Amino acid sequence: MGTAVGPEAHLGPVRCIPLLLYGSVRYLAKNNVTVPKENPEYAVVDNFPVLGLAEMLVTAFNGLLVLWLVLSVTQEYRTGQLRMVMLRSYSAVSIFAAKWVAAVATLLLYLGCYLGVSYLVGTWMLPNTDTVPLFFHGERVSGWEAFLYNLQFYGLAALTLVVTSAVIMGIAVASPTTTTAVGVSLVFLLTSIAYSYVLHRWQPSLDPRWSFLSLTEIQYQGITRMLAEQPMWIGWNLTVMAGYTLCSLGLVLMLTYRHDHWT
Repeated sequence: MGTAVGPEAHLGPVRCIPLLLYGSVRYLAKNNVTVPKENPEYAVVDNFPVLGLAEMLVTAFNGLLVLWLVLSVTQEYRTGQLRMVMLRSYSAVSIFAAKWVAAVATLLLYLGCYLGVSYLVGTWMLPNTDTVPLFFHGERVSGWEAFLYNLQFYGLAALTLVVTSAVIMGIAVASPTTTTAVGVSLVFLLTSIAYSYVLHRWQPSLDPRWSFLSLTEIQYQGITRMLAEQPMWIGWNLTVMAGYTLCSLGLVLMLTYRHDHWT
């Protein structure tokens, strides 16, 4: 009944992890030919989990959020498929909260799988070195230190995805159709990318923090700066993400509360 997201919609992307990482490792291996070994972009086993995720975070992972949340929320919300569930005394707020938590939990599991498989793919196709250069770090680090850095990177990446999921959840609930929800979500992501692109080329140069009003820019460059040897803009980025989350979830609460009390 309807178009709710079933197990296949969640398992399909998991099956694509090796393919995504294979594409990333092939690109990075070719890139190694021209990149100096002292450059953090030179891919080795211990930094490939970060480089491989950085290649896909803004595109593939945000795209998965649009797929999971829009298909599991907008269609059911607008066609009344949730009414049978709501007759069992569950409010719209609790139902959508459960859907959001389920999508976030699935995404975190997906990230964990991505981290594990990235080490396997990196071991298979990339050189292994005793030390690794990191972005915005003066000294190379050991494999163990690189592993801890990778965990922190994935943790912050997960946080940005939780925030992005809140925004998409708000769009999904507010949109009249699935097509509208997908379109508005993609426009939001593309606008975020375009905004930071324009600011980077603005003359005279603006305070770099303005570019981190964009969620995609926080994903693309903000995480590495937050994990720098001298961390940059942690408070600013966290405040921006908190603002997006509160506004988006506030919209969801307002719309679902109205749905509970006026329909």
